[in-house]
Amino acid sequence: MSTLTLNASRPPSIFDSRHNLPPYSNTLRFGERLLAHNRSSGDYTRQVGRSTLILYGQDYGAEMPCYGRGARITGAITIAEPETVSSIVLQIRGKMHATVSNLGCANTKTLLKTRTLDSHDGAVYPPTVLFSVELPSRFRNDDFVWHDLPPSYEVALPDFVIKSTYTISIQVTRHDPEFQRLANEQMITLPFNYIPARGTPGHRTLAGTAHPWRESCTSGLSLFLPDTHSSFDTSQPIPFRIQLAMTDESLACASDLAVRCSIQRTVFVNLHGRPTSRIVTITDSDSVPRLLDGGGCSALKWEGELCCDDQDLVVGAFDAGLVKIEDCVVVEVLTGGFGGETLYLRHVEQVTLAHSTG
Repeated sequence: MSTLTLNASRPPSIFDSRHNLPPYSNTLRFGERLLAHNRSSGDYTRQVGRSTLILYGQDYGAEMPCYGRGARITGAITIAEPETVSSIVLQIRGKMHATVSNLGCANTKTLLKTRTLDSHDGAVYPPTVLFSVELPSRFRNDDFVWHDLPPSYEVALPDFVIKSTYTISIQVTRHDPEFQRLANEQMITLPFNYIPARGTPGHRTLAGTAHPWRESCTSGLSLFLPDTHSSFDTSQPIPFRIQLAMTDESLACASDLAVRCSIQRTVFVNLHGRPTSRIVTITDSDSVPRLLDGGGCSALKWEGELCCDDQDLVVGAFDAGLVKIEDCVVVEVLTGGFGGETLYLRHVEQVTLAHSTG
């Protein structure tokens, strides 16, 4: 029998300096992913006069309350001198606004919930009144068409403004107990972010990992993306491959070859039956061509990665009727040398981008 003896005078420690542990940081570096997130259960508070609105279940230090699809808004309203309060009304609003130069503007009501908070005993309100309201996942527009509730979103260009906003309001009405008349009304209004995909990331594409590829093609220009059902996690690089099929003769004539692969967002707006759109480039990547020959036919190939800013790209594609957003991977090839003419090829593949931790 063998016996293992531990030195009690100096127990083993993982904090020994010889281990050369890397420095720790709370901030994720690009390519890193949060495997588990135990959200801090903090309170978001706003006080106006003698009333205070408290929203439960928010991250500590959050600049604005945030809720996901089908979330329940829970909180409380605390009131000083509750014997003077005659009513407390809770209201949750959502609005989509669009302004386009030369086309005018339009607004769509996406959410409206109003609830009068009871005092339970029918007499005097308690100092703290609790509430809980579930957010709907859909809304019906002015044409009575159902859409998914759009996320909080804003894009502002010189001639093109889109805003999707949400607020929660508490109206406290007080009376004068001596004369039994209304004294004043206090309104507390808080904007909040609605992120439907909160906590539901897209498919991860880890660098250095073999992926099955899915091909799409236009006029000999092929784009290869990881076969993830066109859904990608914005916290991870998106690998891509490009192939341009050309005959040996065409290849010999090609010159000044330029290739671009990018992710572009198209924002569609339908104002008073007049559709228009704007395109915004989210990210792009330059790549170095690599030539392959064989079989009497030649092909030019490129490969690279598209890297999104996960912190800024929180909102993915949506369709709210008045406003619609689509994200696409776009490949463009420009080359000269064909009898003085320029050859331009373009291929577009629609994708879904999802925020990693929401």
